[in-house]
Amino acid sequence: MKLINAKTLLAGLIGISLAIAAQGAPGKAKPVEKSTVVIIPKPQKMTLGTGTLILKGNLTSEDHYTDSENRIEKTLEALPAGLGIQPKEKKSIPLFLGIKGVEPAVSKRLQDEELTLPDKPEAYALSVSGKGITVIGQDIKGLFYGLMTLRQLKIDKKGVAVLPYVKIEDYPALEYRGIHIFTGKDALKEQKALVDVIALHKMNNLVLQLDFMEFKSHPELWYEPMGEKQSEIKELIQYCKDRFIDITPMVNTPGHAEWIFRDGKHQEICEDPNPTKEGASPYAIYINNDSTYVFLFELYDEVVDLFKPKYFHIGHDEPDLPDYVKFPGRSQGFTVRELLEMDIRRNAEYFKGKNIDIMLWGDTMLHRGDSVDACNAKTKEDAIELRNMLKDIESQPGAPKFCINDWHYASAKPEGYKSLAIWKKEGFPTLACPWYGRDNILYFTQEAINTKSMGLLQTTWAGFNFSIEANTSCYEQFSAYLLAADYSWSGRTEKAVNLDYDANTVFFNDFKAFKQGKQSLQVH
Repeated sequence: MKLINAKTLLAGLIGISLAIAAQGAPGKAKPVEKSTVVIIPKPQKMTLGTGTLILKGNLTSEDHYTDSENRIEKTLEALPAGLGIQPKEKKSIPLFLGIKGVEPAVSKRLQDEELTLPDKPEAYALSVSGKGITVIGQDIKGLFYGLMTLRQLKIDKKGVAVLPYVKIEDYPALEYRGIHIFTGKDALKEQKALVDVIALHKMNNLVLQLDFMEFKSHPELWYEPMGEKQSEIKELIQYCKDRFIDITPMVNTPGHAEWIFRDGKHQEICEDPNPTKEGASPYAIYINNDSTYVFLFELYDEVVDLFKPKYFHIGHDEPDLPDYVKFPGRSQGFTVRELLEMDIRRNAEYFKGKNIDIMLWGDTMLHRGDSVDACNAKTKEDAIELRNMLKDIESQPGAPKFCINDWHYASAKPEGYKSLAIWKKEGFPTLACPWYGRDNILYFTQEAINTKSMGLLQTTWAGFNFSIEANTSCYEQFSAYLLAADYSWSGRTEKAVNLDYDANTVFFNDFKAFKQGKQSLQVH
């Protein structure tokens, strides 16, 4: 995947104008036009009323929820500034917060506000009315996402912030909604800003590729121009957790492992120590070699200790992609499929009994015709054998389960992404993994919803030394996160050009505001 070049984004972004109809006296106000209220992701059901709530006063919350980690409390502390509330002595803006089933008052409030709370994980119901603001979640995540929607409802009217009267009943179309990024030198500030953007737009997962993380067991891997300290990553992990984002580490092998062999390091554990391309590093690890896994699992130990993850991503795509290396190389006498099987079994043995499941790319387990592209098994039989092997491993006591990251970057109608049905039929939880093509994201997500797949992981092959602002030629890869957030939550079917917002403008306005401290989701 990494060898595909990114398209250049043309200079100049289309602006978005937010306007509101003139407000009259309460009960006689002109209705807020639907086009002026843009929520991303689009709610499943939103009904605008007549009138607005003027945000002058002190936000006073009535709480009917429990949150042992104080994540909602941190969010509430930042909410007045996020809504642009102007304090006013003795005036109160009531905010009712609840989670279903916590107290009888929650059910009564739903009834009073004529709201129906969708019976789905992460769902919420929200209203703004003459009684104030109501946000009720099906669970703690739903309550958080309701507050994220509330922040987006704010409209500025002649320097005064208002909220339109509205009722919203909302839930996600897909369970897993995530993005893939890299580590990088001095990257933490931008990583945090990006996390705020995706949390605001209701994404709940992040896969962090650790090519240039500091490894204390192997300090020789440190690469100063691109390295990220473990202390920074630890801070990022907590930052994600505070915003209800699960973070999955990724250590990429057996191919795409140039990060291990940089500057001539560890030639003894590479599959092909003599690339034919001048200046190229070896590409893949030496699979038929015990010492390779002694080294690799020392890295794993550090990663597991740092992340304590639910999933661990082992990579596993395009093992023999470059034409300047040999795979198999040192592991003579084995086929590509046999080497991949050996490597997966080694990894599964490491994770046995650890209560950590394995993520991996799915291209080596698909053959030509199984989907629109990225079907890299040498034969159909190889693809089937590898999929069967995963099921065999899963059947063993204490063995990890496998989550397939099914990446395809060609644009096709939903039914063209046939591999999702293959994985579904064989019982593997699967993530649709598009790139930045707008139709690719839209139609692949639609098929993930159609097949009831686990979710979506928006991939990024830019910013290998993580920085958004430094990668000006790759801006569309980053603004694609916003489209992925919208499509994977809402399930909407409009093409990007027909949406009621411009993804480039909204994404970069939000990103810069968070990076510059002009916005904050939480107060610490």
